[in-house]
Amino acid sequence: MSELNYVGFKNVLCHEMNSRGFRVEFREVDKITGSYEGLAIWLEGSPNMQAVINLHTAYDEYVDYGLDDVIKKIVNSVKQTAPPNIDINEFSTFKEIKDKVFYRLSGGREQEFLDTIPHRDFYGLTISYHVYIDDTDSVGSALITNEMARNYGVSEQVLFETAKLNTTGLLKPIVRNMMDFLLGINTKAKEFSEQIEDIADNSKRDIMFILSNNKGVYGATTLLYDGILNQISNAIGDFYILPSSIHEVLIVPDNGDVKAEDLGIMVREVNNTEVKPEERLSYNVYHYDARQGFEVCI
Repeated sequence: MSELNYVGFKNVLCHEMNSRGFRVEFREVDKITGSYEGLAIWLEGSPNMQAVINLHTAYDEYVDYGLDDVIKKIVNSVKQTAPPNIDINEFSTFKEIKDKVFYRLSGGREQEFLDTIPHRDFYGLTISYHVYIDDTDSVGSALITNEMARNYGVSEQVLFETAKLNTTGLLKPIVRNMMDFLLGINTKAKEFSEQIEDIADNSKRDIMFILSNNKGVYGATTLLYDGILNQISNAIGDFYILPSSIHEVLIVPDNGDVKAEDLGIMVREVNNTEVKPEERLSYNVYHYDARQGFEVCI
């Protein structure tokens, strides 16, 4: 079979999934990280819940690896995906979801989309609100829209205050040096105060640290956690913050050996060559010190 174009690939994939007994449909997906065309695949044992794959990503994998490999990967992924423990549509009052409301930090979105959701700005980035609906190694969630907020009778301020209380408990902060990350050394078992002690001990040797959460998903949100940047500053002094992706940020001690301009070049290069568009956080370089606080320096 000659290589399929995108439209041909979509149609063949849909046919192949149907032939394997899966109910599917094409769907335009609007997420806080961006929009894409998806294929919704109904999960076994859960008539109201679907897994949604990004068709553009799937097509790129088809071009690289072939149709059989892509189908096998999708089928295995869907079969291994357990239906979420709760369905957001089952809840009619804010009280029922209040303990599961959390926030995420992502890159700025187009105003047309932002007009549909409660949100606030954070130095050009977007804080959005979500309901935690899964407790696996990843993070399943539902984006809170303006319509949902109206139905629950809550304002953006209430969502912010609620999420501020919940997020640090649902997604615990993790900070570690780059070497531990590259070697796969697990620091999750340590309390955050112990992790801070570790980076303080290594601050003269290590030039870069990673800040994320215990899930490794949407870890850039840890920038919003109360007191976390000040704790890091107390351990290593002033530092730059590089927006690696929506999942983590890099902490670079400001010891006079690096310039913000050089870090900005690195951020642009990594964003353009290594980070998926939907996972880009920002092209800016940020700085934190105990006196001036958080600021954009480039």
